[in-house]
Amino acid sequence: MPRQAVQANVKGKLREKAVKVLAEHHFTEESFIEYVYWMLSASGGIDFIDCSNVPHIPNKKTRRAMRDARKGKGLLPPQSIDDLRQKYRD
Repeated sequence: MPRQAVQANVKGKLREKAVKVLAEHHFTEESFIEYVYWMLSASGGIDFIDCSNVPHIPNKKTRRAMRDARKGKGLLPPQSIDDLRQKYRD
């Protein structure tokens, strides 16, 4: 089967880190892309990718809420332990 070129624009630092990891596992960029394509074709989906250890990156709204919470902005202190428990139940 004739080979075809695949092009992708990737941020430089991300690519540098990924290339180092690939090299540690004896992959080139080309061989890894071919491997992933082969797995996609064989499995018919992306279920073979284990995302259990991938950190979830919060969106802009969540990041803002986290920043505000760290600063104490918009937080209301509970009036009692029972009040605190009730807030977590709701």
